[in-house]
Amino acid sequence: NPGAQALKVTVTLLPQSDALLTWESRTFDLAGTSRLTVRLGPDFGLNGSASARVTAVLASDNSTPADIVVERTMYFQSVGQQGSHNASGVTQAQLASKWTLAEGSGGMFETFILVGNPNGTPTTVKATYLTGTGGVFETTQTAPANGRVTFYPKGEHAGLMNADFSTEIESLTGGNLVVAERAMYFDGFLSGHDAIGVTSPSTTWLFAEGFTGGNAETAFETYLLLVNTNATPTDATVDFLLDSGEVVSRTYTLAPRQRFNVWVDHEGRTYDARLNGAAFGMRVTS
Repeated sequence: NPGAQALKVTVTLLPQSDALLTWESRTFDLAGTSRLTVRLGPDFGLNGSASARVTAVLASDNSTPADIVVERTMYFQSVGQQGSHNASGVTQAQLASKWTLAEGSGGMFETFILVGNPNGTPTTVKATYLTGTGGVFETTQTAPANGRVTFYPKGEHAGLMNADFSTEIESLTGGNLVVAERAMYFDGFLSGHDAIGVTSPSTTWLFAEGFTGGNAETAFETYLLLVNTNATPTDATVDFLLDSGEVVSRTYTLAPRQRFNVWVDHEGRTYDARLNGAAFGMRVTS
């Protein structure tokens, strides 16, 4: 709560159909210029999967909406190691009927696509998976009212068992907007990462971080994941913005409805040695 006034914050869970929970909605006090941690397990008795809706009002009148910032952290434990991932929430205005997630992979990765349905009616959701070889796979599920569904791509299609893919999520129920994100786990669920999808493609994307260096203990591998959601081929130019001020550029052609990987470390070995052991930002234009 960046504001000076005390707030009432209501957290409402949007559970998957098989989730168990004691409370579906609870309200918490949040003082001015302070922060609050809500633990969904002990605070809601949640055992299973759920999306969440968070709202805030002024405590003084219990009705005037108030602006807050919300994010979610998840921890997963194993013997001797604890992994985690994190994502910011999206606002009500950012809900959409269509979402795109460029990254996704089978093989050594466990990829899950999570779709929250904050509507009072069930929503039919279609997932379309676009592979690097041009193969397209589809799965449709129904998210319950004020609930959520999970897509498990390589469990749904044998062709995704060892494939890299991007995902398009679309609400097929008119007027029902949804939210979609992607969680990926590896090292036998000891490690993972997560990202919210985007609601529209763009001709320009910017990344501040990129690194191909390392030492005897830790080495970094940087991958740039692109997807061409169009029905025509698309050229994508990647400018690698080096710490030195130099720019290394390369153009790639993406086939229609194709996912494409740029392995920057390999580009340093085969295309331009300035990308070896380098720190860089990236600009992508199509």
